[in-house]
Amino acid sequence: MLSLSSVVGTSVQADVNVPSGSQINLAGGTMQLGCTDFLIQGAAVQGSGASTTGVRNLSVLAGGSLDMAGSAIQLAQQYTNNGSVSAAGGSLTRVDSVTCPAVGQLGAIPINGVGPVATVAAVPTLGSFAFGLLMLSLGLIGGLRAARRGSSPNRPWH
Repeated sequence: MLSLSSVVGTSVQADVNVPSGSQINLAGGTMQLGCTDFLIQGAAVQGSGASTTGVRNLSVLAGGSLDMAGSAIQLAQQYTNNGSVSAAGGSLTRVDSVTCPAVGQLGAIPINGVGPVATVAAVPTLGSFAFGLLMLSLGLIGGLRAARRGSSPNRPWH
């Protein structure tokens, strides 16, 4: 059930992959993935009280199923559901850690449906007047500096 996939470069990444036709059942236990992907093409059953942490990306692929009844999954980055997920009191949460940095809004992620939309702050821009004033100021500063250098050629710092 554990497959290794190479990543371009020198690193190797181990993902937990539940292939089509197979099943994993935590039976209420715990699983720590250490910032790896959890790919579900078969059936994954958490079981009441189960906890899966350290998930980088959780993907329930077409034909896959995840039963989260009364259990919890903590992931750092993306959740994709193209299969079937049964929540029934389960929770899916995006968390951030030093070893597995988060991508997206932290907190609860809706298990069935659209997740929270991340807000992106607008990048401040200079208006045309402010930009012209900035260019004029920089030109003036450059001209003054050049004039100072020209008037004292024997200074060691020029």
